[in-house]
Amino acid sequence: MIPYLPADLSTPESLPIKERRGGNLLNLDRILLYCPPFALAWNTFFGTVRQSLTIDPKLRELTICYIGILNKAEYEVD
Repeated sequence: MIPYLPADLSTPESLPIKERRGGNLLNLDRILLYCPPFALAWNTFFGTVRQSLTIDPKLRELTICYIGILNKAEYEVD
């Protein structure tokens, strides 16, 4: 099992992720940051999905949950 990186990780790559998350890293971020380029790309993509699309926020969240259900991604659905 791969251990999570520290919750208080403070690297140049972790800072924009923390900023988007309100100052905290989720466990998902703490794993993705083992590969900083991937973590930054993930953060940019999902930041855009959650904050920049012109779709109704309720429909956006419903779509995200539906995709989580289809992929059996309990973490996302919760």
